[in-house]
Amino acid sequence: MNISLELPSSKYFIRRYQPGEIIINESLYKSTVVLTHSDLISDWQPQSIAELKIEHLTDLLKYQPEIILLGTGSKQVFPAAELLFEIQKNKVGIEVMSTDAASRTFNVLASEGRKVMAALML
Repeated sequence: MNISLELPSSKYFIRRYQPGEIIINESLYKSTVVLTHSDLISDWQPQSIAELKIEHLTDLLKYQPEIILLGTGSKQVFPAAELLFEIQKNKVGIEVMSTDAASRTFNVLASEGRKVMAALML
């Protein structure tokens, strides 16, 4: 699915997602990535919700996002409630959705200048 043809003012922009790959700006990624409007982490360890641990999520808090979008692949799959609670107790929002929905939402929020972070599992 092509998401958009235009690059916004954000440093990173998701151009296309399909199961197993994502194009950010002009680069192709075939494993989990984490994005903010100014940072890209291409070696984030969990490749699926089953591998997600609390440390993976709490490591993201150092970027001080307002909200974390957790893209769980082609389908929305919720992690254990205690993982979500750990983020929320730090007064950071977290939304779980399919990766295509998280990609679209990231582009919109980043273009609005929001402190959004997307952790996108492919």
